[in-house]
Amino acid sequence: MAPITRLKKSGLGHNSEQSTLNSQQLLMNNQYDAANKSIAELRSSMEQSPQKALENVEQLRQQHRLMLIDNAVTPEVYEHLEKMTRVLADQCRTWQKRKDRKFSQNTLKLIDQWQVILIKEPQEGLKQINKVEQQFKEMLLANEVDIETY
Repeated sequence: MAPITRLKKSGLGHNSEQSTLNSQQLLMNNQYDAANKSIAELRSSMEQSPQKALENVEQLRQQHRLMLIDNAVTPEVYEHLEKMTRVLADQCRTWQKRKDRKFSQNTLKLIDQWQVILIKEPQEGLKQINKVEQQFKEMLLANEVDIETY
């Protein structure tokens, strides 16, 4: 809105110039609102699938860079969007680390349980190991764990 005010003060503002500036400002506001909505959606999906959310955040950041290059957003709006997406990306990484740590802790608990079962009931322990192995394969195929974790 600052350019419109400057034009009015300088006496250079014409209806067509003001209309163009108003439509540009409206377009930028719409794009800003759309970006905010995307960020909110990503934030809500972060807990369930932080890795997927992080990938989507990186795509959104790329879109914002392209919008800046195309002058679809001002540098100030871009900086604000970049800050928001950077914070969200950091949150996604933190959630992924928590998820990985919890996964590792649960795996260690299972190993401890299997050791006890294998000593007492070897056949039952092997059944449980095969069952968990299948569950891990399904998790890998569903992208719930990455290949390194698997």
